[in-house]
Amino acid sequence: MIYEFGGGTRLLWWREPRELTSPHSAADFRVDDVAATVGELRARGVAFDEFDLPGLKTHGVAMVGGRHFAWFRDPDNNVLAVHD
Repeated sequence: MIYEFGGGTRLLWWREPRELTSPHSAADFRVDDVAATVGELRARGVAFDEFDLPGLKTHGVAMVGGRHFAWFRDPDNNVLAVHD
């Protein structure tokens, strides 16, 4: 289910069995400046996931398909992302 909000904000909602581990972001947030947002969140104690995989290397921020991404986890270990 997709919910549309003002200002281009959209929320995609789905349910999956609790025993499954989601291989994708549970939520992502579009921001104007990913590097600045990562810096602000790190200053508040947020730890970002780092990857060194074929086709995906991060140094806080990764370039994927011409867009910048950074991933972190909430207290329940759900994957969250910021992107431009």
